[in-house]
Amino acid sequence: KATVSVLNCPAHGAQRREMMMRAWWLVAAAAAAAAQSAGAEEGIIEARPETLDGLTKEGLVLVYFYATWSGHCKRFDKEYRQAAKDLRNRARLVRINAPRYEQHLGRFRIKKFPSLRVFVDGELLNEGMDDLKPTASSIVDWVSHAELSVHEVSTPADVQQVKKYGQGMVVVGYMNPEDPAHAAAAKVMRQLSFTTKNALATAKTPAFLKGSGVTVEPPAIVVFREAVDEVATYKPGVTGDDDAAAFALPYLSRDAQGRPVASDDPHPETQVAYDFTLTDVRRWLQLAAMPVVGEITEQSYPYFVSQCKKAGGLALGWLFTGRDEAGAALRAAALKVGKALRRKIVLGYSGKRALQHYKAEVGMSGDVPAFFINAKGDYYTFPKDTALTPHALERFLGDFVDGKLAPTVVSEPAPADPVRDGVTTLVGTTFLEAVGNKAVGVFLAFTRKSHAGHARVLEETAQLAKHFTDVNPLRDLVVAVIDLENNSIPGRYRGEAIPGFGFVVKGTGEYRIWTPGADKDLGPRPVDLQEFVLRHHGMNGK
Repeated sequence: KATVSVLNCPAHGAQRREMMMRAWWLVAAAAAAAAQSAGAEEGIIEARPETLDGLTKEGLVLVYFYATWSGHCKRFDKEYRQAAKDLRNRARLVRINAPRYEQHLGRFRIKKFPSLRVFVDGELLNEGMDDLKPTASSIVDWVSHAELSVHEVSTPADVQQVKKYGQGMVVVGYMNPEDPAHAAAAKVMRQLSFTTKNALATAKTPAFLKGSGVTVEPPAIVVFREAVDEVATYKPGVTGDDDAAAFALPYLSRDAQGRPVASDDPHPETQVAYDFTLTDVRRWLQLAAMPVVGEITEQSYPYFVSQCKKAGGLALGWLFTGRDEAGAALRAAALKVGKALRRKIVLGYSGKRALQHYKAEVGMSGDVPAFFINAKGDYYTFPKDTALTPHALERFLGDFVDGKLAPTVVSEPAPADPVRDGVTTLVGTTFLEAVGNKAVGVFLAFTRKSHAGHARVLEETAQLAKHFTDVNPLRDLVVAVIDLENNSIPGRYRGEAIPGFGFVVKGTGEYRIWTPGADKDLGPRPVDLQEFVLRHHGMNGK
């Protein structure tokens, strides 16, 4: 402890203030040192940004980000000290005063205090522990569950048994943990135990593959889907590997940041190999988790969409069928072609009720069977005047993959007088001509007649046109609106929100989507839309 007295100091004015500041810093430093000493005695290491990488390099490490002023952190301190005692020799517990090093901690995405992050063998796992109850028992239980989540298998029956311990797939690390050449694969399996909800297992001999038709040399990761005869293998240097009884996965390339993404090119000289890293393996598992053909429901639709995005923007084919024999035949055909085209498209099916929500947007009659493809927002709809048979479905999908189809244009009749009060009303057949005119800048408002905010969008668009006609005139500006209820537009112009707004820049044709601010749920204010237009067209229109 350090005790400093300044009450009897003879200094005055600036000297007194300087001495008081020195005293304050001395007390604060002594308190911090005492806290660090107490933490060390309890098995908790006080870290700084420059020491964190060394502390998290090996094993399981929990990092507690705290703020001294946070009441929640003061209550959690006791729980964290208890967790350190309970996890002694099983995990290293670290803490760091986040506000003090705020400029160095952006990669941890700390949004509240206290926050926990987990490292396994040097890898920061995106799945933090913020959702856990802030108690020692919750932390210890979470660690214990992860430690016990990897099972050893030696037969196909063992693989089936392990399924009950996870969701979806069984992921088997085929390796010998004691072999130095298998160390990278063993490390990834340890990291997966803290990040995946799939059932995990390890195997030292190939006996667990008996009957699968798959032969692979260790080290490798093998995935078993719903049936044991549906298997995929993962090995460094192998992309899109088609084994005897395996389902095909997309070939890989890498984006500008070095992340693996799906690729259309099957040629070995252009493929980029997977490595035994957590990033690559998890990316591969995301692809493997996608069903060949699955039922799309209100609950599963977001999953299908997110998986298509994660797979590098794969197209989603949606089949609508009845529950009769004809529907069963179409679903069987979809399964057959889905396996063959797994690198190109994800297929799903639904009943007639789901079709009613999309029929107008994609140009379908509303009767089953029906089929359309959503490729990054562009729709390819099976013709309404053609019978949808298994053979016709296969041919349509083949033509899509071969690039022989053009996106379907859904359109209302063009209005006889499209410009009213300075606002141009676009439809599906006039949209591309309007946005393709580089001699003007085009402000776009997207709406739906059935949307609660439809009338407000029309009113705000009219006010915007009036402002740039009467108040602040701009040349070469078109203010337009399109109703997406019964009109389609190319996917690249679609935002994620309806109503939405965009701008096509004069001269270049570059497209900008309006990004809402903090009041996004309330929609933009008129001044927001004015600033948006001026930002992208102001200099062109003066």
